[in-house]
Amino acid sequence: MVVGCWLLGVVIIQALIPHPSSLIPHPLITRGEGRVRWDRRYSRCVGVQYHRSFFLANAYRQLGRTEDAIAQYEVFLSTERHDSIYDDANLLKPSLLSISALYIEIGEIDKAIENLSRFVELWQDADAELQPRVQAAREQIDRLLSEKARES
Repeated sequence: MVVGCWLLGVVIIQALIPHPSSLIPHPLITRGEGRVRWDRRYSRCVGVQYHRSFFLANAYRQLGRTEDAIAQYEVFLSTERHDSIYDDANLLKPSLLSISALYIEIGEIDKAIENLSRFVELWQDADAELQPRVQAAREQIDRLLSEKARES
């Protein structure tokens, strides 16, 4: 495992569990079936603590630990961000979409709609090539609202 830190708080790290986009490796080590441990060697790198919950959430999601993944996404989403383009595109967007999918999986439709709505609000003015994803989120919100209305 290799670790290095760039100036300006960008962290380059490699780990055993790939990020869903395959672009962002992270400092997690698996220990047996379904167990995850944070590699503390990364704790001194600038920015790692901020991203820790994001990486843990992705690992838990890959391991099928839905409740743990949701808890870590919630921590990440409630943490004050550094408002960087990198964080928005590579961390915030997938976090909102992932937590929405997990909430749908466990039947928490209101929470899924809340996170999808936040995604749409944040990216409604995004570049044209991103608008299909924003439109897909809007359509998913409409489907969820329709399903919810039918169940009532």
